[in-house]
Amino acid sequence: MGKHGPAEIVFRNEVFRKNRHNSYLSVKTSASLKDTLRAGGFAIKEESMRTLYQFAPFRDTHAEDDYWLQMTESQIRELAASKWATIGSHGYYHNDLSKMSAREAESEMIQSKEYLEKITGNDISAIAFPYGSYTREVVAAAKRAGFIQLLATDFLFDEDSSDDTMRERFTVNPFISVNNQMIANIKGTYATRSRK
Repeated sequence: MGKHGPAEIVFRNEVFRKNRHNSYLSVKTSASLKDTLRAGGFAIKEESMRTLYQFAPFRDTHAEDDYWLQMTESQIRELAASKWATIGSHGYYHNDLSKMSAREAESEMIQSKEYLEKITGNDISAIAFPYGSYTREVVAAAKRAGFIQLLATDFLFDEDSSDDTMRERFTVNPFISVNNQMIANIKGTYATRSRK
C-alpha cells in the first residue's frame, strides 16, 4: 500500500497521511497505521482489509491468489503428521507482542497454542515471536504459557544467548534483497550493527 497507495487514508474516522518513507501516520497522534493494526485483534485487521480493498482490489485480478492463501485446518493437520515438520505458534492474531501488556500477550499466546493443539492433537511447544519483537515480560509470559522453544529473528537482550529456551530464527524476507538475505544467513543475524 505505501508505495502505490493514496496520500491519505481514513480509517476508523482517523486520517492517516503517507510520509516520505511511505508509512501512514495518524494526523492526530502520529501513530503509524501499521502499528495500530499490529496491536489489534482480528476485527480491526478485517476492517482494515475492507477499507484498503478499494485501493488494492487483489481479489478482482487473481494475479496474487497464491499470496493470500492460508492453510486450512486439514492441511495443518496433515503437515503436523509429517515427520519432516513441526508446527509452532506465531501468535493468534500475529500481533506485536512487545506492544501489549504481558497479560494480553500471554492470553494471545495461549489462545494460539490451544487452537493449534486442538487441530493437530500435538503439544505445541515452540513460538516464533511475530515481527521478531518481544520484551523480557513477553519471554516470561511465553514460558508460563508452556512454550519451551522461543524463536526470535535477533536476540534483543544480552541474557538471551544463555537462555536454553531462546533460539534465533531466519525467515525468507520479501522486504530485503536476495544478497542481503544471504549476508544475514552467513552472519547469523539480521542486525546491521554488532550487539553490545
